[in-house]
Amino acid sequence: MKSISNIGKKRGRGRPKTDAVPVLVRLQPTQLNAIDSWAGKQTPPATRPKAIRGMIDAMLHILAKDPGEKPAKKASPSERLKAARAFVSAGAGPEAKGK
Repeated sequence: MKSISNIGKKRGRGRPKTDAVPVLVRLQPTQLNAIDSWAGKQTPPATRPKAIRGMIDAMLHILAKDPGEKPAKKASPSERLKAARAFVSAGAGPEAKGK
């Protein structure tokens, strides 16, 4: 005889399905340390995947503004980082949209 608690219940197994595609990327230790450092300084601290997705979204947004026009001068790494931080802080990343 079956237990009353087990009748008619289906258990889901594993992680829920998403439409995301996993991507394996190899990073140098210095790159990984920089990502982890930046993620830890966010309020609240971001996970590594969330930080990487946010950085990708920020750069894609920056590059998509006017893809046909070249910038007059090359932005320094600190200027690019400042722009990316401003974009992520503004809540424009995928996490802000509930992804």
